[in-house]
Amino acid sequence: MMIPNILFSRSQNGVCLGYAPNGRKVYVDVFNTPNVGIIDDQYDRLWANVNDFANSLLELGCFSVVSVENELNVNPSPDYMRVDISKAREYYRELKEEIERRMFLFDQCDVNNIDEYNCKQENALKRIAVFVCIEDSEAMGDRADFRWISTMSGAFGIFMCYYSTRDEVRRALY
Repeated sequence: MMIPNILFSRSQNGVCLGYAPNGRKVYVDVFNTPNVGIIDDQYDRLWANVNDFANSLLELGCFSVVSVENELNVNPSPDYMRVDISKAREYYRELKEEIERRMFLFDQCDVNNIDEYNCKQENALKRIAVFVCIEDSEAMGDRADFRWISTMSGAFGIFMCYYSTRDEVRRALY
């Protein structure tokens, strides 16, 4: 499994992910890219980018944001939830069940993805953005569930944002 680098420098192509070390804004297409990894050795810049990105997704109104382990600094919202590290495995099982539930709903409506479903059902389902600090492998829960979720996420409206200050953790994503 590879996580493609689909980042842009213009806003019409996506939502602002944050700022590159050179100060340029970086955008990601959160509707067509199921996963993104943010690796930055400067903790303060990484943390600012992660929090700004989470707030941007909440502002769209079509995302629920979940943070595994770390409490994000987001604007108060009923669409934000933090999952304690001790509950990460349980949360990923629930997320897997949600994808399976969405599979069933999509099959019932004869659609292939969340966009088609929401078009037919008047935006009945929110997308889910999950933020995971991957420096702690426990945050990823069960590897089989985690990989399955990452593979199936795009069509079912699940967006995974992995972040770390250590470049070598990139290997944990593959």
